[in-house]
Amino acid sequence: MAKLKGVYPALVTPFKPDEQVDKEALEQIVGFLVEQGVHGFFVCGHTGEGIAMTVDERKSVAEVVMDAAPEKISVIAHVGAVTTLAATELARHASDIGAAAVASNAPPYYGRDWESTKLHYEMVAEATDLPFFAYNPLGSERVEELTSNISNFAGLKYTSFDLFELQHIKELRNGYLTVFSGRDEVFLPALVMKADGAIGSTLNFMPRLYVGVYKAYLNGQLQRARELQFKANRITKIALQYGLPATKEIMALRGMNCGHCRKPTKPMDDRERLELKTKLEEAGFLKGEEA
Repeated sequence: MAKLKGVYPALVTPFKPDEQVDKEALEQIVGFLVEQGVHGFFVCGHTGEGIAMTVDERKSVAEVVMDAAPEKISVIAHVGAVTTLAATELARHASDIGAAAVASNAPPYYGRDWESTKLHYEMVAEATDLPFFAYNPLGSERVEELTSNISNFAGLKYTSFDLFELQHIKELRNGYLTVFSGRDEVFLPALVMKADGAIGSTLNFMPRLYVGVYKAYLNGQLQRARELQFKANRITKIALQYGLPATKEIMALRGMNCGHCRKPTKPMDDRERLELKTKLEEAGFLKGEEA
């Protein structure tokens, strides 16, 4: 299988007012992002509220994305869960539906020590023949330990600003690991340090900007890549003031109603929504915001 690389939105999961998954809206979002030139999707991660959904709901979301995405688009199914039992079930399902890879975060509640986390990763990876990605800013020593113990260990979603450590990870095992930058704000610097692509939330509503950064970098147009990264960062700075709900609110402003985040995440109130829209308009985002 070809190495995964490029721009992968950490896909939002749209919900109806009763908090059920809105499959039609999900299909629309997938279609929109494919048209914008993304290379793949990261499904049911933090942005996709995977931990807030049941196993069956997560399977359904993965199936909708797989059906809606063209064959050229790679789908990474995030299968991390509170229990390893649920995560391994999701990993087997991802393999059954033809996903390109699986990923898992560290246990979010129980078993947060390293030995438990390592066992969790090993068991999830063993449940499938698909490439396995860890989902944490692990240090290079622990990443190397995983490469020794997990035969299908492919890399990680590296959510950290420490690009010096990213370099160390990329240099392991003759550089065969795939590392996706999980910090949208430093996508270009991460590419310079040999990251293979990006997985992030703001890629949902600024896909062409990040595709533009990626293409400009590959073409040696560093000034252009920097301009686009700075443009994206100005919008990201606004979105970060409001947390995860802002991603769905900005998607709605772009014509894709994603509903609210599933509780207990508090939705934005009317004042916050107006404030967010005003700041985006002042930044020029809603007047031809894309590259």
